[in-house]
Amino acid sequence: IFKVNCLLVLLLLSLPAMSDLITLRADPWCPYNCQPGPNPGFMVEIAQEVFSKSGHKVDYALLNWARAKNKLAAGEITGVVGMALSENSKKKWVFPDTELGVEQFCFFSRHALDWRFKNIDSLNSVKVGIINEYGYGAELDEYFTQNEPAGKVMSLAGNDALDRNIGLLLINRIDAVIEDRSVFLYTLKKKDLMDEIGVKGCYFDKRNVYIVFSKV
Repeated sequence: IFKVNCLLVLLLLSLPAMSDLITLRADPWCPYNCQPGPNPGFMVEIAQEVFSKSGHKVDYALLNWARAKNKLAAGEITGVVGMALSENSKKKWVFPDTELGVEQFCFFSRHALDWRFKNIDSLNSVKVGIINEYGYGAELDEYFTQNEPAGKVMSLAGNDALDRNIGLLLINRIDAVIEDRSVFLYTLKKKDLMDEIGVKGCYFDKRNVYIVFSKV
């Protein structure tokens, strides 16, 4: 963490001009960013430490992902926590040169379901729960967009979207949920569901994640 702090301090010089108050928003994605308070997640803690040394105060709050991105695009907030670097996202936001984490999306399902994710074609036999406006990578995004109208994909919005997806999984309304491996395992452990739900395969494309800033 100290190494990351030092690197991020250097990167502040390349970021857009900012007021004394840094407003950061995102939906809950613990352990990257969690509930506001004494343990807000390691990415928020790094931001608080770094910006305070530069004379800024961080105002961090939860906001659903779609609204957070809209507010960032409009310049109504300073930054969004947990954005992945992709060809599309780097055109929209200001990315520091140093990532704060690495995400890997995996598919999770009930242990009792005899299914594993091997490739895109293996998704044809299951109904997948996703979160609105999340970017899962070009290949998966295309599959989800094409198959949601046919009812093979269920997209939820809101700060509790992951919890609701897990609830739907437990009552067999959906067959699998895609989520960052660290986030989902953290949530399963917190909910004491490790004996009921497990990893059923991961998408190979790992991506760096950042706190990104508005170009406005």
